[in-house]
Amino acid sequence: MEKKPTPRALSLLSLVVGVTVFGTVGLVRREIPLGSGTVALFRGGIGALTLLIGLIFRRHRAPLSLLRKRFLPIMLSGAAIGINWILLFEAVNRTTVAVATLSYYMSSVFVVLASLLFFRERLTPRRAVCLLISVGGFVLVSGVCEGGGGNAAGVLFGLGAALFYAIAILFNHRLSDVPAYERTLCQLVFATLVVLPYALLFEDVGAVTALSPTPLVLLITLGAVHTGIAYVLYFFAVGTLSAATVGLIGYLDPTLAVLLSALLLREPISTLGIVGAVLVILSAVVGELPHRYYDDKEPIPYPFRPFRRQWIFPIFKPIFYLFFRRPQVVNLSGEFLLPPRAILVANHFAKRGPMAYELYLPTYYRPWGAYQMLGTYKMRFHYLRDVFYMQKRGFGVVRASILATFEAVFSMMIYRGMRVLPSYPDARFTKTLHQSIATLEAGMSVLVFPEDSSDGYHDVLKSFHPGFVALADHYLRKNGEDLPVYPIYYNEKERKLIIGPPSYVGKLLAEGKTREEIAQHLCQSVNALYVPGKEKEVE
Repeated sequence: MEKKPTPRALSLLSLVVGVTVFGTVGLVRREIPLGSGTVALFRGGIGALTLLIGLIFRRHRAPLSLLRKRFLPIMLSGAAIGINWILLFEAVNRTTVAVATLSYYMSSVFVVLASLLFFRERLTPRRAVCLLISVGGFVLVSGVCEGGGGNAAGVLFGLGAALFYAIAILFNHRLSDVPAYERTLCQLVFATLVVLPYALLFEDVGAVTALSPTPLVLLITLGAVHTGIAYVLYFFAVGTLSAATVGLIGYLDPTLAVLLSALLLREPISTLGIVGAVLVILSAVVGELPHRYYDDKEPIPYPFRPFRRQWIFPIFKPIFYLFFRRPQVVNLSGEFLLPPRAILVANHFAKRGPMAYELYLPTYYRPWGAYQMLGTYKMRFHYLRDVFYMQKRGFGVVRASILATFEAVFSMMIYRGMRVLPSYPDARFTKTLHQSIATLEAGMSVLVFPEDSSDGYHDVLKSFHPGFVALADHYLRKNGEDLPVYPIYYNEKERKLIIGPPSYVGKLLAEGKTREEIAQHLCQSVNALYVPGKEKEVE
């Protein structure tokens, strides 16, 4: 049976619910009269039990060989999570929930600094500014500017929690090949084992038997709901949404914690503290905002650096809206939004098709484009004159030369602004596949124009080159996911941008079809969208 893609609305709902539950952890912990180690112990134990029950009901076989191979980093990350819980709960005991949570969210600063020192990652100017603003906001929240108005011990415990949370994040970056559900279960087990000796040595674990019904229910809730169920919802969403979306919605956690601290617990917060909280949260959100097609973790494609001078294209992009009228977008796939990770195959319609998709296609993607257009001025000129204008458009040499001379000056800016992936017709096509797979793994779709346009562009497409089939096949082999391939047709005469139902390359290959046959199948799917009235028949 064909596996249907998860609706984006369901993923967003799961993420929002999970993050909202995380935001109430401090509030629940405040009402449990136990030591921090004891609370962390039962949180980890009950959370791990909840995930184990979920794993049993899923009837999914855990990748034991991979877990054994990654035993050490999983154990260390679990230990970091356990220590993180103890310090966070101690911070909540010693200061307000708002200050403890905001101190805890300074973990992003530690992650950035560690990435610079150990992983040689690039720090963009925007993130550098946000980093400084975040530190300044934290100083205001801590109460230092008001002569120590905040609890210094609570702030230090919060920073310690942030440090160990950052360690857990960095370990998890090295565990991306381990399924999130099983990885989290193992980490909770190790977190519980690390907390256990601390709780037994320094706290009265037996005090849990003397709890009244309300704190006992809250303790169970903290483990089952705030750890087990919330983690399931969180990782369910993380697997289907982009990293930028997860990062942005994740900041509902400290925002909610600050609001609950003030509204329900009536914990005091000064004017400067409010300003600092706003600065911390806003700087974190702005630091996570990507350019339209770019996440800072995305590898820089070969053979150029298209992320330099990206501010030019967005400035001039609004001008294109004056020349390209908004088409009616008709989505026949039955989905409100396209999934964040898919392959899109579309007709080119000379220059107007790619620009129409750039302006109005309702999803994030990076398109394939001729590699010559990302080369030197001479390469761009000859491609535009000899291939695009003379061969495909049928222009004369004089007219083609004049147009190519001027267009080659600014075409590089447009291609880089559109985040074009260079497409090669020879052995270098492996570089195109490598960059495209990295783009898909980063949570963005890839748009391909596979039509055979050697004798020009036509309303009814003749055939497709099978390069996109190779991309879907390679991605399936590497990641085990059969990506949907959506046919798209831009009809300027009727001012329509039509998206058809998806096909699945893995399924078609399993049926014995060759790559060429699959390419022809998708070509026919795109052509079917052009026939007047066809969209009504498909519905």
